[in-house]
Formats: sequence, structure tokens, C-alpha cells
Amino acid sequence: MNLWSLPLIAGLSLALPLVPTSAEAPGQESSSAANAFTGVGEAGFSYRWVDEDTSIAEGLQCNFYSWCAFADIVGPACPDEVLVELDYFDKDDWYVASGADVLPGSGRQKHIHVELGTNHYDGLGNIEIPNISCYLGLPTGKPDI
Repeated sequence: MNLWSLPLIAGLSLALPLVPTSAEAPGQESSSAANAFTGVGEAGFSYRWVDEDTSIAEGLQCNFYSWCAFADIVGPACPDEVLVELDYFDKDDWYVASGADVLPGSGRQKHIHVELGTNHYDGLGNIEIPNISCYLGLPTGKPDI
């Protein structure tokens, strides 16, 4: 590259539009589908479920809920709280109810090993996360259902 092409390259880089991208996933150990992050909603959040081996190795257990699962969540830095919408399904994958959990945001982009669940767990078999967004409210630590 010669010095004459440098201003042209610099001018091109300034003219290109900035395209927003999703937050990078924290420290993935492998590229397997089970360890991949899934984008959700329109606010730029992604999540992945913490696998059973990691839960056992790190001693994760339900502290807030009678029935729970753990997730890693990455996305925009919310100045207040993060709203995680939840859909609950029974053991036959039939929809049971929807709820939400509010997590302290405090400007963080990574929320690692977040406990999500409910105290009304009779017959539940699965949780799905249909949406995650920034929120202004108080952290609940209690399920809606």
C-alpha cells in the first residue's frame, strides 16, 4: 500500500454506516449447538441454557424457586433492570402459563448462571424464553405464576 491510497481508505471507512451487532457470547467452551447462544426478541439479547454437567460441577441449585433452570444472558447494558419473559410447559410440552422475572441490570451486558423458575411447579417440564428486554422496575426474585 502506498501513502496515496491511505486517505481513500480512511474516507471509505468513515462513510460506511455503523451496523449494530449482538453482544458477543462470553467464553464459549465449544462450538457445539448445545453451547450456542440463541437470539431472542428485538432488543439484541441472546441466551443459552446452562447444561447439567456445568450445573453439577459448579454446584448450582435452586435458591429462589422450587423448580428452576439456569441461563447465561448477554445483550445491551440495561441501566436499570432486565425483564426475562418465560413460558412454562408441562412434561408433554403443552403450554401451561407465562410469567416473567426481573433481574438487576446495573449496566452489565453479561448475566451468568441466572436462576429462572417458579414455585408452582406441579407437572412442569420445560421453560422457554420468548423475549428479554431492558426494564424499569424492582427485581422480583419471585415468579408471576
